Amino acid sequence: GGLAFGFKPFTSAYYTAEDTVAHPSMGNVFNIYNINGSLNTVFAGVGYRIKSFSLGVNANYTFGHIKHSSAIEPNSLLNYANVEYAQNNLIRGFDFTIGAIYQKVFKDVYYLNLGATYKIGSGLNVTRDEHFMSYRYNQNSNGNTILNPIDTVWSKVEQKGKITLPSTFSLGAHYGKSGYWNIGVDYINSNWRDYAFMNDRMNIAEQTSRVA
Repeated sequence: GGLAFGFKPFTSAYYTAEDTVAHPSMGNVFNIYNINGSLNTVFAGVGYRIKSFSLGVNANYTFGHIKHSSAIEPNSLLNYANVEYAQNNLIRGFDFTIGAIYQKVFKDVYYLNLGATYKIGSGLNVTRDEHFMSYRYNQNSNGNTILNPIDTVWSKVEQKGKITLPSTFSLGAHYGKSGYWNIGVDYINSNWRDYAFMNDRMNIAEQTSRVA
């Protein structure tokens, strides 16, 4: 038997993008887009071997947050306030992966490994806060430019939902001489047609495959 546990990154996102577009009544309008945040996973697994055949299961707990925001800043010569939309997603939940390996040893040094895993489709819990806020830029007593909120135009807090994660299936076959060389092939397929983020599937593929 065996036991494994650990901590690993799951996903992370960060960018800041800006552009300027011409608006019919406001002239040039400055747009700002931001995303930042990350998800991490704590996992624990158990496995058991009977002769050349092994079975195991991993339990994964994923947690973190991802924040999106976009802002519109009209021409500073006009008397319009700037407006920001922000969305913060607090994410956490469990998923499970099962796996199996068959190993055959030849002449004490050559080996053949055949493996397969299946990550069960699951749902992570999401708590989402959203707001529209108007703001201006002012200067503080030190002469530094600061963002000064004017009003929260609209907000929704603690909305509950799910991220539906896809099921993932993998197969692998490796042959080698212990301590000298190894050759193998791995295939992974993820069923993204089951994926949804708070019921949103915009720009999501049906499935992905990888061969290595």
